[in-house]
Amino acid sequence: MKLFDEFARTDSTYKGRTEQDFAFLNRSADPIYHSIRNVAEAWFSKLPEKKKGDMRGRFRGDNRPHWGALFELITHGFLNAVGTDVTVEPSLNGLAPDFEATINGARILFECTVVHPSDQEVSADKREARIKAAIDTINAGRFSLGWECVDQGPKDPATKDFKRDIECWLTNLNPDNSNINEYIWSHNGWRIKVGALPFKPGICKQKGERAIGVETTASMVDADYSIENALKKKSNKYKCAELPYIIVLSHKLKHVNIVLTSIRKNSLIDALFGQTEWIIPRDPSLPEAPAREVHNFEGFFGSPEKRKTVVFQRSYSSAS
Repeated sequence: MKLFDEFARTDSTYKGRTEQDFAFLNRSADPIYHSIRNVAEAWFSKLPEKKKGDMRGRFRGDNRPHWGALFELITHGFLNAVGTDVTVEPSLNGLAPDFEATINGARILFECTVVHPSDQEVSADKREARIKAAIDTINAGRFSLGWECVDQGPKDPATKDFKRDIECWLTNLNPDNSNINEYIWSHNGWRIKVGALPFKPGICKQKGERAIGVETTASMVDADYSIENALKKKSNKYKCAELPYIIVLSHKLKHVNIVLTSIRKNSLIDALFGQTEWIIPRDPSLPEAPAREVHNFEGFFGSPEKRKTVVFQRSYSSAS
């Protein structure tokens, strides 16, 4: 039994906008993905035979079950590399953690979890993927296209109409004008801004190339809450476990780490220790006194009461 199909691969094209991760990994002829398939098959071969069927089914599924199966496969491969006596789904007093392994003489339980975006976010991503797929098939000629979704409508946009209108707009542009051109398409609650950047003379998009050029996307989600919630759910399940356990967490959230000088927002740290607040000294006689970033301890590892006795802080002097 193998994870991937065995056939002669000839398709090295990029991943489709709406293509599922497994489908792409399974069909790509790119040497990079050939190596990835070999490593995944090696990990899979080390699973007990009775567990392979379930793992294979989830791995070959849509993105959500695929991500979970892949993460478990990676964790199992890691445990086999650093530990001994690795057991898959051991039965312990009614509990069935993902793995049990002996590391440095200690038996430890491991539970994997992947934090997924909400159903609403997944639906929105799929709608946007269909829009990008439509833009990519436009014959942009000497233009590289960019796009931004200003407003989302309640239903999928009419991509045929959208594509037709953009192509009509492009035919009226002068590619010898170096200015960036913008067009806003509005229909049934959708407002999509499309930009067209002309190439230098002699450069033109080739057939089969994506019309969309460099993409930069950013979105803000409550990653702290999602991560903390996932940790609490798993930890509550193993409160009565007689062995130490480790929650191995991954996430598929789209969020932004905000970097301002030396201040860095880290969603994982905030989920564990709580949100932060800045304490700025008010004593004018101490101009060089450092400001302090203090966690409120309402996160996974603590509560506001614990802040009275424990302070987890990062300090930055005014000279840094």
